[in-house]
Amino acid sequence: MCTERLFPGDRRKPVGRREAPAPLEPSSVMLEPPDAAQIARGLAEKYGAEALGLAQDRAQRAAEIGDALALEAWRTVIAALHALLQPMVDA
Repeated sequence: MCTERLFPGDRRKPVGRREAPAPLEPSSVMLEPPDAAQIARGLAEKYGAEALGLAQDRAQRAAEIGDALALEAWRTVIAALHALLQPMVDA
C-alpha cells in the first residue's frame, strides 16, 4: 500500500517529502486602532468581561510561540478592550 499516492487534482506534496516552510519576513503592517476597536467590540459582545482574559491568553500564546506580529496585535486589542470595558467596571 502506497501512502504517497495523491488524488487527481491534489497538489500537496506526498507525506514524508514536505519542504520546510519559508521563514516569515518582518512586516510593517500592524493592527490599526480602528481594527483593534472593532475586534474588541466583537469580543466584548460575545464574551463580556471575560473577553479581556481571552485576549490576554492569546497574547501569552503568541509570546510563547515567538509570534511578534500576533503579540503586538493582541496587545493593541487588549488596550482597546481596557478602554471599552473600563466604563463597565467603574459603573
